[in-house]
Amino acid sequence: MIEVTQTLCTWWDVMADMRAKYGTGSEDIEEKPEWGFLQEIQEEMLEELQTLTGASQDLLFECVQQAMFRVLGMYEETTLNPDQAQEIIRVAVQLALAYECRDLRARKLVN
Repeated sequence: MIEVTQTLCTWWDVMADMRAKYGTGSEDIEEKPEWGFLQEIQEEMLEELQTLTGASQDLLFECVQQAMFRVLGMYEETTLNPDQAQEIIRVAVQLALAYECRDLRARKLVN
């Protein structure tokens, strides 16, 4: 869990640097030079989370987004401290597991 927390902090820092450099309204953010690196970090984070949970990366991406909102609220902070990152990962894993269990129950694969 420590590794994925550190990866989230790195991802956050790259996002914050891009926001500072290009602003929040940049519609062509995917064309910026940092985008590829950001995608690599995100992929690494999702792979680490997938190892922890077994959930799909699509679900995990959504869970991380929801967890960020739950932990940080509406505020767009420029820094993310390790405690916040750890809480985001904890909540994201909890959400992913809850969604997976709900899906398995709906398919009658779990009592």
